[in-house]
Amino acid sequence: MKKRVIAITGGIGSGKSTVASFLKKLGYPVYSCDAIYNEIYPSKEYQALLKATFPSLGATETVDRKALASLVFSNESELKKLNALSHQAIMSVLDDKIAATDSPLVFAEVPLLFESGFENCFDYILVVMRSLSDRLNAIFARDHLSMEQAMQRIENQFDYDTAVSSGRFDSMPYFLLQNDGDIFMLEEKTKIILQKIATQMKQ
Repeated sequence: MKKRVIAITGGIGSGKSTVASFLKKLGYPVYSCDAIYNEIYPSKEYQALLKATFPSLGATETVDRKALASLVFSNESELKKLNALSHQAIMSVLDDKIAATDSPLVFAEVPLLFESGFENCFDYILVVMRSLSDRLNAIFARDHLSMEQAMQRIENQFDYDTAVSSGRFDSMPYFLLQNDGDIFMLEEKTKIILQKIATQMKQ
């Protein structure tokens, strides 16, 4: 059976990681681009690239992540530089991990899928949607950001609400998961999506 790779994506605070945790519990291989970035970040090679790209932050041995975040989330051109640098490095490692697994169904949590232009690299896309207020509450609880910082990050991300309402996803092999209930409902909805994916794979 052909290996199928599904990207899990959605805006910050939408519940992507929770959905990924359900899939892991069910025994599926799930890779996180954020986790891969954490692996890459401290490496000498990546730090050298960061210092060359952002010389104002390269005074110490390791570029401070908070200082880097503060710089890029307040400057669109700097954010584009970081994304161009990090996304290729992350996808290279992700491709190696996916190739190494024998499972016919593999998931990858890809927060910035559309921002990086990698949506065509996956067989299916699972988009997790959630209301703005619930997303903000999740961000505050998890990251302890201010309202300004949280909104800054949301506004710098792909607009999933507009994409859905405009029909942008209609030509893509995607599944929509509305995270609009409690965690038990989200888990049940994840299982329903799995059933839909299994049906698609048989066609």
